[in-house]
Amino acid sequence: MFTRSLLAFGVIALLNGPASIWAQTANERFATYDLPSGQRIRMDLSAGEYTIEGSPDEKIRVQWSSSDPKKLDNMKVRFTTERSSVTLETDHTKKTRVVIYVPARSDLHVRLSAGELSVSGIEGHKDIALSAGELHVAVGDPVVYRDVRSSVRIGEINAEPFHIKKGGFFRGFKATGEGNYLLRARVGVGEVTLAR
Repeated sequence: MFTRSLLAFGVIALLNGPASIWAQTANERFATYDLPSGQRIRMDLSAGEYTIEGSPDEKIRVQWSSSDPKKLDNMKVRFTTERSSVTLETDHTKKTRVVIYVPARSDLHVRLSAGELSVSGIEGHKDIALSAGELHVAVGDPVVYRDVRSSVRIGEINAEPFHIKKGGFFRGFKATGEGNYLLRARVGVGEVTLAR
């Protein structure tokens, strides 16, 4: 399978599929990846501050900013494609704010080692987990889900659309409905917020 490496602005992208486009401004960098139709999106994110937002475009766009130019140029982004999914990986994201735009209709599988993650504007299956930190997911209308599961080992769950608020050790909840989508939202130590 065709694999290509690109080094630009101190950032490495491993490509196995559609081409990426790189550009920069004084305080930010970004990369875009054309997403083949029907691809699931997987993310393996290093510790940091992230926002994932839905977009009308059929591509993934990663945009990162920092007041420290060295942090901008040290951050690494990798895209790989395998069968029916594309994987986005990041490294060296300390003191860097990362915004990831994906198609508004996307199935997401996200793993973040530690930090803050906010997800909004996305319709589809969502499987999101943090080892430690704060997770905020805008779930939209709860009736679109058929199976919802959320948990923390130590911390809090605030899930107003599902009428749940819990705190302490090993807290969690399950909900079922008539919708189409699965929702998984887990944090090891920290807080889960599910909001409309």
